[in-house]
Amino acid sequence: MTGETGETHMSSPTGYGVRTEEVGGSAGKLDKAADELDAIKSTIPQEQCSSPDAFGGEEAAPAYDAFAGAWQREATVLRDALREISRKLNTTTRNYGAAEQGAEESLRRAAPSYAGLSDFN
Repeated sequence: MTGETGETHMSSPTGYGVRTEEVGGSAGKLDKAADELDAIKSTIPQEQCSSPDAFGGEEAAPAYDAFAGAWQREATVLRDALREISRKLNTTTRNYGAAEQGAEESLRRAAPSYAGLSDFN
């Protein structure tokens, strides 16, 4: 169905509705956040064997290496989670749209034209 502002959404007289444009926008924001996280992630080096001189002591270099490695792993988990949620939102929107379209088509086929459903959109 198309709303007053032209957005596509599903709704019924009981108030049920999915605004696909808004869901799609949210999915896009999640993808953008994942891209931004990738950019940030690239600023922290992968695990390495840092020189103790670079950090001012024998304990600091291994501690930094451990931090950098852990940060890289956690950032990857978060990025992947953002992408997965985005994919699931897009899939859910498509599934709702297909279900609504199927229901509308079934109603059109089942209802006689005198029932007033010829304008059913």
